[in-house]
Amino acid sequence: MKTIEELKLFKNTIAKKLFLQELRFKSDNGNDFPDWEIKKLEKIFYSEKGKGISKNKIIDDGKYECILYGELYTKYNEVIFEVVSKTNTQEGIKSKIGDLLIPSSTTTTGIDLVNITALNKENVLLGGDITILRTTEKINNVFYAYYLSNHKKDEIASYAQGSTIVHLYYSHIKNMIIDFPSFEEQNKIAQFLSSLDEKITLEIDLLTQYEIQKKYLLSNLFV
Repeated sequence: MKTIEELKLFKNTIAKKLFLQELRFKSDNGNDFPDWEIKKLEKIFYSEKGKGISKNKIIDDGKYECILYGELYTKYNEVIFEVVSKTNTQEGIKSKIGDLLIPSSTTTTGIDLVNITALNKENVLLGGDITILRTTEKINNVFYAYYLSNHKKDEIASYAQGSTIVHLYYSHIKNMIIDFPSFEEQNKIAQFLSSLDEKITLEIDLLTQYEIQKKYLLSNLFV
């Protein structure tokens, strides 16, 4: 457990330094990358909206992969490595490689809406209350999932509106100023942070297996 928490702390610390540009990668030939540009979010991303698909339409052996907005809080982090839900309905907007997904509403606080998730798989059905960020620019969406979910978390949360139901829409954040590194540097950062997440997932899986084995041994100890 200590190893997992240490890895998470290391990831958060390094991510902060990378997005503040206190740490910079070099290009493959050893040169410095260009200075980061700054742009309005709307100059990089446009928006689509998910639709349809209720919880009662989720089926274990369904034909089509799908994502519900609530799963962006509960089942996914910054990157979707494997889609967990399926359905037989054909409702929903079909995903495109490079999508960024943001839940649009919650009954808690705005900070819970800042779960920006990268999806690099086509034709996954995206349910209602999901804001989809898409772009015609050459970007690494995994970089922006980490960047927006971490470096811009508090600022994005401040744009959320509502009391009983809190909403966060593209119109709320489209004028936000964001950084725009070179595509090559985006790739470097995304690959590094993804590798840390893969390590964390591996440690969690190992801990789960250990707990299962421990439970099995204890249950059979006094048989």
